[in-house]
Amino acid sequence: MDFNEFMECITANLNSEKEINKLLVDRYPFLLPTNRWTGKVADDYDFSYTELDAMEDGWRAAFGLHMCEEIKEELDKIENEQSRSSYRIMQIKEKYGSLRWYTNWTTEGLEKIIAKYEAESCRTCCKCGALATKISLGWISPWCDECAERVKQCDALMPIEEYFKEEEEEEEDAEVE
Repeated sequence: MDFNEFMECITANLNSEKEINKLLVDRYPFLLPTNRWTGKVADDYDFSYTELDAMEDGWRAAFGLHMCEEIKEELDKIENEQSRSSYRIMQIKEKYGSLRWYTNWTTEGLEKIIAKYEAESCRTCCKCGALATKISLGWISPWCDECAERVKQCDALMPIEEYFKEEEEEEEDAEVE
């Protein structure tokens, strides 16, 4: 089943989140939550969540499944089935306004995919997935105009292009020293 057929299957099967998660784990085994040290799945695991649930909602909506599909395609290129099936997510989180995706092993191809989406996350609203225009300065997070309206009373905001320009200038100054 190709990616578009898979997406149709997910949207047609909106019976329950558990059923959708089962479809996700069947297609992307690396989304199955496992113990970080033993690699085992909890005996009472019931598909009520996947590793992808740790991704910010906006990023998940904007590119989460596309990222998983690219990772799957890259893993499919690996000839050794045991290596392919041992790929596991160790942690997904947001840090300093961008996605962090940690795994138990990687390849150059997988690194490129992860880096691409980590960079994309910096300019994608973490709440809704729209193009980010602002960034909060307390807890650094990218926001679209609409979502920024909801957080502006809690955190200072700045235009995202201005933020990245300042960041680039600081990096250039550090290189000169």
